[in-house]
Amino acid sequence: MATSGPSARHLYRGLLREIHKLYRSPASREVAHQELVSRFAKHSQVTDPIHLQTVRRDAQDTLTYMNGTRRHKELDELYNPNRNITESERIGLSAKRVGLSLPKLGRTED
Repeated sequence: MATSGPSARHLYRGLLREIHKLYRSPASREVAHQELVSRFAKHSQVTDPIHLQTVRRDAQDTLTYMNGTRRHKELDELYNPNRNITESERIGLSAKRVGLSLPKLGRTED
């Protein structure tokens, strides 16, 4: 039976790349890596073609999901750079956007 789609090695390497790109902290990356290794080891001896096709489809779906999640995060950071600012900074940026400037509030000593 001819297999269509990417090979198991291709999927495995793609998933490893996405794990490395998606998870920034080493602890999260290690947990995801161990889960991937255990899943591939669990299904390494599968000989049933239908089950093998299902496992590959699930791996491809996971890879697509991880790629989409990472890409969404990148685009969100690109197009919403002011997402992680304080409320006062947000108000100041909104005022600048319409051509106004907020007065600088300084401390007055009596």
